[in-house]
Amino acid sequence: MDKSYLLEEFTPNYEKLLAYGFKYNNTGYELQKTLLDTNFYFKIRISNHTFTIDVYDIFTDEQYILFNIQDSIGSYVGKIRAEANALITKILDACFYHTDIKKHITAYISHIFAVKPIYPFTRYPNYYTFKTKENDKWFALIMDVPAEKLKLGQKELISIINLKARLERIQCLVNNTTILPAYHMHKKSWITIVLNKNTNIQQLQNLIVESYALANSTKRNIKSKEDI
Repeated sequence: MDKSYLLEEFTPNYEKLLAYGFKYNNTGYELQKTLLDTNFYFKIRISNHTFTIDVYDIFTDEQYILFNIQDSIGSYVGKIRAEANALITKILDACFYHTDIKKHITAYISHIFAVKPIYPFTRYPNYYTFKTKENDKWFALIMDVPAEKLKLGQKELISIINLKARLERIQCLVNNTTILPAYHMHKKSWITIVLNKNTNIQQLQNLIVESYALANSTKRNIKSKEDI
């Protein structure tokens, strides 16, 4: 499974990779780690431009293909993915420097959905949006705005992302610190998420996938309530 988009947010410390147990070869750094209570092991490969994790059978060394198929479901493959995500988190914490969350999310969206950012606002060249491939609808808008406009009590610019969400989800998600009522969007259909070190990356990625699905099912664009 390709996790190379993580390198947009995190920079590897190669000495720490070796201390963690990675072995260096001609293509980069590699680690094998057995999954507890299974007949499989993870193989993680990291280089300057790639970050992959795959699953192999201990006895045959054959790759467990379902792990790499995004649409595959089931408790077993779900358990393996959960362990993979936990392992990746540990490696990132132990062996990487944090860089830029906005770059990471931009790279993630481009990688997962094979779409490119669009810059529709001449007045705001740092604002960019993403549209679904199927029906050309917005599902994400990334901006840098003064924190005080979000009532966060600060004056510096902060990065945010607007995503589509169902009303019942919005009511549960908004906490007025990291997830806010939508900034310059319909508050019954969108939410705003602050992009900083406190961002829950896994939750954000799930919300992005949900936003894409909602935009795909929308028959018309839900426009901003105010001019940006």
